[in-house]
Formats: sequence, C-alpha cells, structure tokens
Amino acid sequence: MDTDEEYMSTMSTDDEVLIDDSGDEDFGDDFDDDAPDPDFGLSSKDLDKKKKAYETTHKVFEPSDIQRQQSEMIDEVNMICDIRKEDAAILLRHFRWQKERLLEDYMDRPKKVLEAVGLGRSSSNLPKLEIVPGFMCDICCEDGDDLQTFAMKCGHRFCVDCYRRYLTQKIKEEGEAARIQCPADGCPRILDSRSLDILVMPDLQGRYRELLNRTYVEDSDVLKWCPAPDCANAIECAVKKKDLSRIVPTVSCRCGHCFCFGCGLNDHQPAPVSW
Repeated sequence: MDTDEEYMSTMSTDDEVLIDDSGDEDFGDDFDDDAPDPDFGLSSKDLDKKKKAYETTHKVFEPSDIQRQQSEMIDEVNMICDIRKEDAAILLRHFRWQKERLLEDYMDRPKKVLEAVGLGRSSSNLPKLEIVPGFMCDICCEDGDDLQTFAMKCGHRFCVDCYRRYLTQKIKEEGEAARIQCPADGCPRILDSRSLDILVMPDLQGRYRELLNRTYVEDSDVLKWCPAPDCANAIECAVKKKDLSRIVPTVSCRCGHCFCFGCGLNDHQPAPVSW
C-alpha cells in the first residue's frame, strides 16, 4: 500500500510540473514572436542622434554656393551641346534648371528649342559697342557722328544710352533678369550676361546677378530662401508635398532662424502644415 501511495504521490507531482510548464506557454509564444529590436546595441547617445520619423534632412546654401551650382550646370550643358556658356545659361533658365529635360529636347530638335527660348537666328559677330556712320537710333532718333551703339546677335541696333535706360528699368524697377528681351518690338531674343556686362555699370551687374540667383531658387522644388530679415541664404529640403500631412519639415538656417519648409512660417510643430 505504501508503495501505491508513493507511486500516486509521485504521479501527482509530475502532473503538477507538467501543468506548471504548460502555464508558461504564453511566455514561450511571446519570446518566439518578438521581432529583432532595431535599436539593440545602440548607446543612449546613438539613440539621441537617431533620425525621427518626422525629421527631415536639409542643407544651407550661401549666395556663392548657389552661383557655383548654376555655373557647374552651365559648364556641363556648354560642353554637351557645344554652345556658348551665355546661351547654355539662357536654355537652363527657360527649362527651370531641369537639365535632363533640356538635354533630351535639345538633342531631338536643337533649332526648335533655340528658337523657343529666344536664341533663334543670329549673326556670328560677338556683341560689342560700335560707332556706325550714318546710324540713327530708332528709339531716341539720335544720329550723331560719335554715337555709341550696340546690337545683340539678333542684329537690332540701338544707341547705348537707350539700351542702358531700358536695362535699368527692367532690372531696377521691374526686377527682371532671366527673360529680358531685345528692345525691338516683337523680337524674342533674350539678353545674355556678356551683353549686359558690356552695357551697364557694376552696381547694376550685381543686382542682375542677385535676381538671377533668386530666379534659380524660386524655380526649384527643393530650394527656398530663408525668410529671416537680411539673410541671403537658401535652404535645400527634398520633402514632398504629399508628406506634409504627417510631418512638419522644420529647417534651421546658419543665421539661427528656424522655420517650416512647407509653408515658410516659423516652426509650428506638432501642428501640420495648413494651406
């Protein structure tokens, strides 16, 4: 009898052990289902540096950086298309600096593209100041023997004084630079930077280049000017418009100003961009 009782006691104890083990079933499942921790092995310092889902990458560009970007693209188009650098710049501005699209269109139909951007039929002479005997300016009707004149490659000639007044009005008063056309009525020829440097004083040349930089930034989908007063820097941020409903792309300029790249207002996290 004692043996039977001992046997039953032993069986009972074993059953309890089995039941206890099966009670830990959830623990085993939890362990098996655990996905690898992506942050495993990272120090607290690394975790602090880890990019959050709402954070965006951005770069700050000074005016010299913006000018260098343009010059690099102009040089590349100049070499590939075998055209003057001044003409390459006009082409890029017309295509809003979308270099690949420009090259594709130009390779398919070069003459048509040049005409469309105001670089159609032209003389082979480089632009320069000239005194032309017997010339009379069609704008002011001056015809002096020592009258300085100028003509772009389209051949339309006017006196230098009229040209300078025209360019001063376009650049200083109208804020135009990228698409200044020949003063001749109906002529689509676009003024190039070499012609402008011949005609105007250094202060107007500087303003002209400032406006060209501004057009370059405003034509880009990934660049915006820092809105801080007296700041000339631009910020590059590749955030997409469709993502603005879930992230607030806060960027910071070297001047210390932080703003939302989506709407241009001061940082408003966590509130989303409102249109």
